[in-house]
Amino acid sequence: MTGLALEEREKASYNSYGTATTLMGGRIFRSGAHMFLPEIVVNWLWAHRDAFTSDATNPNWDTKYSTVNDHEVTAEASIRWLTSFVRGDTYIYPILGVGVRQLLTNDDDTVRQSVNGADPFVVESERDRTSLTVTGALTLARKNQVLSVAYDGEFSSDYDRHNVWLRYGWQF
Repeated sequence: MTGLALEEREKASYNSYGTATTLMGGRIFRSGAHMFLPEIVVNWLWAHRDAFTSDATNPNWDTKYSTVNDHEVTAEASIRWLTSFVRGDTYIYPILGVGVRQLLTNDDDTVRQSVNGADPFVVESERDRTSLTVTGALTLARKNQVLSVAYDGEFSSDYDRHNVWLRYGWQF
């Protein structure tokens, strides 16, 4: 919605693309059935979005958005705990991890936007450069079936991010 009283409907179509590259290294340390995996990760993310103009029900509120071309490099240090055990005919594989992620590049995202007859307005967003990461997963395997539930989250003073997924596999 757009307009003075947010009474105008607005829609847009645009192209965006990017890439992500990850370099990671770690070493497994074993202690009985337990494994500990400290690791260092460096991520590079590039995101590009072409400039576009939205289409509002009142053409005076069509908004022009500038191109976005963002590069981001982060580093993360984390440790994971992994183990496995058997209960009856079910193999159980839990994983827990915790880490700290640090943004190494400029954390500003800038977009210029304008409506007809107005000077462009610069919209900037910043976020906390340091965040805590948490991961966990539980996999149950029996004969030709596997069930996994996993979680990863990221927490900073600016945002919380949560991902949960469930996966079932059947081999035949």
